[in-house]
Amino acid sequence: MKERIARLGKWLLKVGVTYAVFAIAGLGFSLIPARSLGLSEQQYFRLRMFFILLGPVCLTLLIRIILTLTGIRRGNAAVNSQGPLLALSSLLLFFNLSHAQSVSDLTTGLFQAKGLDQLNSSRQYKLKGKKLLNVLIPVCLSLLGLEVIALLVCIAVFSPLSQTVSYFFIGLITLTAMAVVLFPLILTLVSGIQGDRSRYKEKREQEKETFVRSDYQVLESDPALRRKYMRFPRRLFFALCPGLLILSLIPLSLTRDLEQTAVVALIRQAAMGLSLLSALSFFPLLFYWIDCSGTSLVQRISISRSQLVWSAYSGSMEERVETTLTLIRLESFQVTARTIRIRGEFARQVTDRYGVRDKGVRTRTLRVLRTLSPQQEEALLSFLADHSEAEENRRTRRLTSS
Repeated sequence: MKERIARLGKWLLKVGVTYAVFAIAGLGFSLIPARSLGLSEQQYFRLRMFFILLGPVCLTLLIRIILTLTGIRRGNAAVNSQGPLLALSSLLLFFNLSHAQSVSDLTTGLFQAKGLDQLNSSRQYKLKGKKLLNVLIPVCLSLLGLEVIALLVCIAVFSPLSQTVSYFFIGLITLTAMAVVLFPLILTLVSGIQGDRSRYKEKREQEKETFVRSDYQVLESDPALRRKYMRFPRRLFFALCPGLLILSLIPLSLTRDLEQTAVVALIRQAAMGLSLLSALSFFPLLFYWIDCSGTSLVQRISISRSQLVWSAYSGSMEERVETTLTLIRLESFQVTARTIRIRGEFARQVTDRYGVRDKGVRTRTLRVLRTLSPQQEEALLSFLADHSEAEENRRTRRLTSS
């Protein structure tokens, strides 16, 4: 109790000294003629009164901004603001869920609730954006206070305000308030996805260890080869979409003012055809790029002496779908420049939020992207060659016996 009284006494002393300094400064400003500043005596008096009354508040908010920004380097920002920020995030999440009108809204709220739990479970947020969270909210709240004070002072001193100045203050206050409200909700959603991703990564590592203990060789994409593999779809997309579009605009712009002869008309039609081709190829090439990026990242092949298991997944959290293909009978395989195509009978198993489901056995072509390391790819091709030879011998024996 004594410590609290002592703190209160120190705080009141600081407030008193600060207001005394601002009062003396305000009285000193009265020595400056109002006409030299382009103000009337009444406007100058109101301005000095607001300076004395609200000057310490503005100074406190400015110091708060400076301390928050300088706290990044010292690493204290991730801890000091955790309590208020989690309270604000919880309050906003509650209002967001209270207005949910569809299953999609409830799903988003569930993701955000898990993200809030992820934030609350650690002393320092397990996010790359933790510094951004703990800097943006206090700074935005302080800026919002300064903006409101500046608007009130301008209304009281310079009223009536012009329409441009009014719209400027309203827009600035609205943008700052939106940043304060929306960012915690977005962050909880991102945090939930990040936490689920880290947990799922640990699960995948445990599954890998289980396969290794069962004498399986686990094959995964090599990061360097994956980056090299992704050059082709990326370059193809940019060459045919923006590149071809820009190339088609050049003859159209050069022949715009020329006489419309048969040759000019043919050139313009060819250029328009190229631009149409560029527009039509946008989504197919984009989806091809996304497919190559996702498949090369998540594909995993586990091989033993007698079995091949291919697994991958798509989506995240409750929407994640894991697909496992187990080779039952190999018919053929083909090695191309970018893929290894395995044709045969596969048993398909799907795991999602509804549980594990067997989809039966059917003949399909499995496309394995060539992002494996040379040693792993050699092991896969050796496995396929041995089983292809064994299958061929089995067929030969059947024909001989028949």
